[in-house]
Amino acid sequence: MMGAMKSFPGPPVHWLFGHVLEFPQDGTDLDKTVTWTNQYPYAHPIWFGPFTVFLNINHPDYVKTLLTTA
Repeated sequence: MMGAMKSFPGPPVHWLFGHVLEFPQDGTDLDKTVTWTNQYPYAHPIWFGPFTVFLNINHPDYVKTLLTTA
């Protein structure tokens, strides 16, 4: 899984915590996600620890490709 996610650009990842420390539960979590979406407009991974990852897909062409090949 990690190898597949390396092909997507994204914010720097902590080796153990992933991006968990970027979301302090203080009401700014959505702002961080919007900032990353602006920086990486097609898709970017969000890691929750070393093994759990969500791929945020933002561009309609990427979504179309996934929906037509699945």
